Amino acid sequence: MTRARSAACAAGILALAVAGAAHAEPLDPALERLVLDPSCRAVDGPRCVPDVAAWKKLVSELGFAFAPSAPHPARALGYGEMEFALDVTVARIGDESRHVRVGTQGPLDSASGGAAESHEDPPALVQLYSVRVRKGLGFCFELSGSFGAMPESSSMSAGADLRLALLEGFRTGPLGYLPDVAVGAGVRRVFGSPQLALTVAAVDGRVSKPVRLPGRGVITPWIGYQHLWMIADPVLVDLTPGRNAHDECGYVGDDTPLTPDPEEPAGDGYPVCAVDDEAAGRDFANTVMVDDVKLERHRLLLGAEYRYDRWKAALQLAADLVPPASAQSSVRDDRDLEGVGRRWALALELGVRF
Repeated sequence: MTRARSAACAAGILALAVAGAAHAEPLDPALERLVLDPSCRAVDGPRCVPDVAAWKKLVSELGFAFAPSAPHPARALGYGEMEFALDVTVARIGDESRHVRVGTQGPLDSASGGAAESHEDPPALVQLYSVRVRKGLGFCFELSGSFGAMPESSSMSAGADLRLALLEGFRTGPLGYLPDVAVGAGVRRVFGSPQLALTVAAVDGRVSKPVRLPGRGVITPWIGYQHLWMIADPVLVDLTPGRNAHDECGYVGDDTPLTPDPEEPAGDGYPVCAVDDEAAGRDFANTVMVDDVKLERHRLLLGAEYRYDRWKAALQLAADLVPPASAQSSVRDDRDLEGVGRRWALALELGVRF
């Protein structure tokens, strides 16, 4: 009885996991729609070829939204100090562009209950909600970790940041005119969406200068530069999800010694079709591996922090310095991202220091 109950429980958990994986949120990628020739979805159509340029554009949009924000001034926390914060980032995306409208799932079709043909009304702004913990390590170093989630998406992010304050703390004398200066690096791993496994890495430099207000308040503005690298993992995708390759060819097994293909002299592992038609197994070729994507962005950082005793509020604007196409090291990526406009992201962080 115990074994049967455990098996039933495991089966139920597996069924829920599969159901959860099959359900897609409106902002999840729909890579199966991004093909060069939509007529390939017909039974007698040509072989489907993925629109890699549109996929790169979508990765660039989502990677910008998930990038490390780090909305705080150059000065590092002291040894033993710790800060807990809540972060809300709002990022602008190209909601009118084809790669967003066709390349994201959109809401379910009210008539059929399934996925719509395209995302007719994607949001112009996407949000990312994160929790962050910062810890001072001494010697002007600090380490932080964060976890975030994006509404209307299955994607979540986790990552860490390391910061080194090169120059800080001078407030009096001739050196008191110098700003605080810091460099940092961060990484975010995006997971949870069936077709998006993304890593966003960043390095940045910033300068800031605190201004003491009457009482116990301090406001610290800063300016900085951030370089982003976005790497999307390869993904296996069926470009014709409305068709069933096994049914079309009368699939009886793979070409192996146990199920040999009478038309072939040796087993090669390819599907064996019962339907005597040269085009019967054509749909098998429409399941393809889309290669990894590697992109870059250059961002300007402008922000300010208000701190009162242990409490703080920070606001930061991150905006593209150059169009995304101009930021690429590869000529092909430059060409594929042509037409993607500059974007911005606004981060608000509320925290308390211990």
